[in-house]
Amino acid sequence: MEPDVIDYYIKKGYRGIVIAATALGHVNTWTEKSLIPYIKKAVSKNIPVFITTQTIYGRVNPFVYTNLRKVSIEAGGTYLKDILPETAYIKLGWVLGQTQDMDKVKEIMLENCKGEFNDKLSPEMFLN
Repeated sequence: MEPDVIDYYIKKGYRGIVIAATALGHVNTWTEKSLIPYIKKAVSKNIPVFITTQTIYGRVNPFVYTNLRKVSIEAGGTYLKDILPETAYIKLGWVLGQTQDMDKVKEIMLENCKGEFNDKLSPEMFLN
């Protein structure tokens, strides 16, 4: 992903961003195309940035690797457990229709409203 796409969304007036990252939530954090400054910029402009995984039965976790902690702690991105990117996008649209308060947006996005998060995954759930 080219990091300046986040600048594009900021300039176009987007009110929230969902990034479908790889594996546990990996995004580029250490090359000249690092997303860190762009995520920081969006968050500083009250545009929440949410991180999901491309892995269908995966889960993002900001505490496993240093670069993931940089995205969450340093840049302000919010990891959304095991929600599907498409579900996160639709939910974000709904949440932004309810409130503009960034803390409330994060709170609702992390709330399991209709079973979009699975607290416990087991092989029986998807290997039939």
